[in-house]
Amino acid sequence: MKKWIALVTLATLLVASAPVFAGDTYNDGWLAGQMAGQSRGTFFAGLGGFASGLLFGPVGGAVAIGISAIGAPQPPVDLQMMSLEGKSPEYRQGFFQGYGKRAWSKKFWTTTTWAAVGTLIRLGAEVAKKKSSTTPTTSALPAQAPVVSFGVRF
Repeated sequence: MKKWIALVTLATLLVASAPVFAGDTYNDGWLAGQMAGQSRGTFFAGLGGFASGLLFGPVGGAVAIGISAIGAPQPPVDLQMMSLEGKSPEYRQGFFQGYGKRAWSKKFWTTTTWAAVGTLIRLGAEVAKKKSSTTPTTSALPAQAPVVSFGVRF
């Protein structure tokens, strides 16, 4: 009798958890969206951050970072058609949210990193320029030999 109850309980659990094995849940969509968002290219976000930091210094870098933080990226249409065809509404919602979160994070941190690099190069160049303009150059002066008179140097 105990084996019969255990068998019925196991069968009930398997039937009740069938949607989890189907791969059509919110979590499955979210994970698929995360993987798709990781493969999103961020070349232009990094280039924009670098150029802004290099040309306009810390203010330009901050503006580029702020612009990159606006909005959540959407997956390309061909990716949507390929990944979401025949999937449940929960899966689709999870896919869009997972993609948006991962793609936003990747874009934001790429822009932040390259804006910092551009800003540091700009600031380093300004410090070097300021340092070279305050240091007197001695190469323009004629070389003079020391004058010795009665054993004392002047």
